[in-house]
Formats: sequence, C-alpha cells, structure tokens
Amino acid sequence: MNYRHITPYLFKTQCIDYRIIREKNIPFFGFVFDRKKSPFVESHIILSIKYPSRRKNDRLCGIGATFTIAQFYHAMKQIYLFLCLLISLSGFTNNPGTSNNNISRINITEYANAFVAAANCQNITVQLDATGSVTIAEDAVNNGSLGVGTLTFDTDITTFTCSDLGDNTVVLTVTDSFDGSTDTCTATVTVVDNENPTVTCPGNITVSTDPGNCTAVVNGLNPSNSDNCGVVLRTWTLSGATSRTSPGNGPGVTASGQVFNLGVTTVTYYVEDAAGNSGTCSLTVTVVDNEAPNVVCQDITIQLDNNGNASIVSGDVDGGSSDACGIASLTVTPSSFTCADVGNNNVTLTVTDNNGNSANC
Repeated sequence: MNYRHITPYLFKTQCIDYRIIREKNIPFFGFVFDRKKSPFVESHIILSIKYPSRRKNDRLCGIGATFTIAQFYHAMKQIYLFLCLLISLSGFTNNPGTSNNNISRINITEYANAFVAAANCQNITVQLDATGSVTIAEDAVNNGSLGVGTLTFDTDITTFTCSDLGDNTVVLTVTDSFDGSTDTCTATVTVVDNENPTVTCPGNITVSTDPGNCTAVVNGLNPSNSDNCGVVLRTWTLSGATSRTSPGNGPGVTASGQVFNLGVTTVTYYVEDAAGNSGTCSLTVTVVDNEAPNVVCQDITIQLDNNGNASIVSGDVDGGSSDACGIASLTVTPSSFTCADVGNNNVTLTVTDNNGNSANC
C-alpha cells in the first residue's frame, strides 16, 4: 500500500465488495483501506459497516474520505471509544428487512501494523578514496522508505576499506518517529577502487662502461610507488640500446643490477594494484665509453731499399693493442725513413677506439 501523505480530498459515500474482506469470515465493524487508485486520490479510507449476512454480492458501505495517515490515526484514537459505544447503543441493519442487530467489532489495534515504517532499499556503488576507505551516510541505501512521522535510518555497515572490494551486504533499519515502529531491508554496496597507483622513477642517469667492458652494471634504479590499496605487481622493460624484460612481477621488482649496453636505454616501470588500476614511469640510462684503448707497441728492424728509403705501417709496430668497444684506427709516426735515420728511431703508435678514446705508445 502506498503510505504517502495525501491532501484531504472530499468526503463521499464509499462501497466495496464483501469479497475484499471475506477472508475475515466474520461480520465486522472497522476501517478498511481501499487499495484501488482513483483518478483523484491515491488511496482512501472507508468507515464501513457489515452485518452477519455473507451473500457474495454484499457490499460494504459507509462514509469515506481521504486523509493523511497521521490525521486518520490521531482522529481514530480520539473517536474509537465513542464509535464503539455509539454502535452498541444504536444498532444497524444490513438491509431494511433484516432485524439482526448483532455486530462484531475488530479492535482498531488489529490494524496498527498498517502504520509501521516500511523500509525500501537500493543497491549502490561507492568509490574508495585516496586513503583506501569510504564512509556512506546512514540513509545511503534508502530508496523511498515510508512512514508516518520522521524517519531515521541506521545502516549496520557504513565504512568500507580495501578489504571490502566487491559486493557487500548491508542491513538498513528504518524507524518511524510517529509510533516507534521499525522495518529492515538489505542492500548491496559494491565497493570499487578507481584510484591509479603512483610510481616515481629516479632521474635519468649516465654511467661509464665497466673497466675492460663495453657494458655497465647499473644500480640505483629503484622506483617508489604507492597506492590506496597497495601495489601488487611491478614489472620493468628495457628498450633502446638494451632490450630486456623483467623476469618476475612482484611488487619489489627492480631493474637495478642489470647489465646495460653502450648507448641510451629507456627503463619503463609498470605497476598495478589489486583492482587492476595501473601506473607507469620511465627513465633513461646512458652508458658511455670513457676508457682509452690498451695500446701495445713492439720494436722492429727495417731495411733500407736500393734507393736508401724504407717505410712502415702501424701494424708493424702494434704488439696487440685492444679496446672493449673496438678499435677504430691505428696510426704510426714517423712512418718513412732514409739513410739519415740509420740506427735507432723512436716512433709513436696511436690507437683510437670506436668512441673516440685514444692512447699511444
């Protein structure tokens, strides 16, 4: 039944079929709620009179009017005893030819439950905040609960955290101040987490190759990450001069300690929380070669030709020079000799690696 307060309309005679109340199986005097809607009002109350005859076509007639429930209830309390006395003294008949004056009355308290609070719930979805919690109002799941007086609401669970992600059943208790009646209903509170985790990478870094190598083991690449519900997965990917992916995906996975090739490598971190929200950050690791080649010279003896001339190349005096990143060139000076140079002569071998570093002997 719709318990909404309605504006008093017009007093008018009302009749309803006996079948509406035949389940009582007794003659009665009382108040009946007509649940049928009319073009003018949503519901009305009928003061009706019925005698022992139970012919199926009997109709209950009386004076009906529309009231607010509160108005009706207060008036009832005031006139109930008077009506009972009046009916007992006066007597009524169902039809003009009927002399049976027996009247059975149903105490108005039988209809007390018509005025109790009627709880009505709705399912809601709530979002965890940056701290990983959310608190709902006591009436957050209320969906038009009904009553006569002022309604108060009490939801058994109002605070939710990361451990409550998903569907949670709550119970709403509605109390009507008019008569203190209560009613309950259940609702589903779906807790979601749409907060993306944050991940912060260290700044870009430049390192030199390790001695004797054209690569570098790089440390200090740990990112910092946070999330309202905690990070459960972290991976890294290397691209550029070095190409590699993390072998694991735990929340503490780091690219620190990895071997980086000469050149620029981009390190990208990916983090994810339990709700599937994600975040990324990246930095570059630049490995440079500042190590000079290892130059090895060897002494040689040459013979002047018939014209008194001789020449050498760098390879003649190179005794096995090397560089981890590769040798680009070798030069020797001087490289030409004449009769004036007979004897010992100092020459210089210069070795240049692929990255412009050079050394000589």
